Amino acid sequence: MKYGVYPLAGLVLLMGSLSFAGDLKVPAIPDGEVRVFKSYYATKRDRPNMKSWLMRAAVAFAPESYTGEIRWQGEGEGRQFVYTRKAKLNNESTADLTFVFDTSPDFRLRSFRNVVLAPDGTKLRDVYYDYTEPSLRYPDKTFQVFVGDMVLRSSDLAVGVRLPWNVWLSPFNVFPFRFRVTGEETITVPAGTFECYKVMGRLVPEGLTDITGIILSKIIGKYYFWVEKGGSHGVVRVRWPLSSGIVPGMRTKYQTQDLIEVREGK
Repeated sequence: MKYGVYPLAGLVLLMGSLSFAGDLKVPAIPDGEVRVFKSYYATKRDRPNMKSWLMRAAVAFAPESYTGEIRWQGEGEGRQFVYTRKAKLNNESTADLTFVFDTSPDFRLRSFRNVVLAPDGTKLRDVYYDYTEPSLRYPDKTFQVFVGDMVLRSSDLAVGVRLPWNVWLSPFNVFPFRFRVTGEETITVPAGTFECYKVMGRLVPEGLTDITGIILSKIIGKYYFWVEKGGSHGVVRVRWPLSSGIVPGMRTKYQTQDLIEVREGK
């Protein structure tokens, strides 16, 4: 069951996250791990045009910063993986997201909740999905739109690996994405210097009409992730399109999110 709906601008913004393939392994992330990210525009050309009302709406719901924390609960077949993300949005609202995963027999998202509060504490949005409900038509090899970092942290990565995943927005909106590990790169962020895999993702028009596929692939654009080569492939940097170049000659604008702090679980 779900409560509330997303505004269109928020949905478009958050389509940058990835989905899961169906055969992911349980990620070896320590209990209590915390990762903190800060958003920025890497170049002047990436800065959004605030004269556009649609861009203003998109920017308002974009995260200024966020903190993600991992917790494990339960034992044996009932063990669950809980990922919470607290985001400060550019409009000074806050978003608290909670994802609960079952770990047996498969690593699979069980439920998701998103609560958005205005600066004065007023509840603006409260959305909840229970993915065990048959009515959601939650198909195999699919995962919810917000949890791209968990996809990567649960996959075996190497240069050249291709990962066919689907993005789930609603029971009536499941889009095919394809992600590929394009290379290796050493990057420096406020949290330190990391040896990373670089991953690129894009929508492909398989199963869609030709015109729909072309338009969606242009609107949604490409997404880039830098993840640690070792360990559980912790995400270090994300670049996602704040606006896309659907009009010929228009350059896609990107928001970048860099890791600024890692706190290991105790």
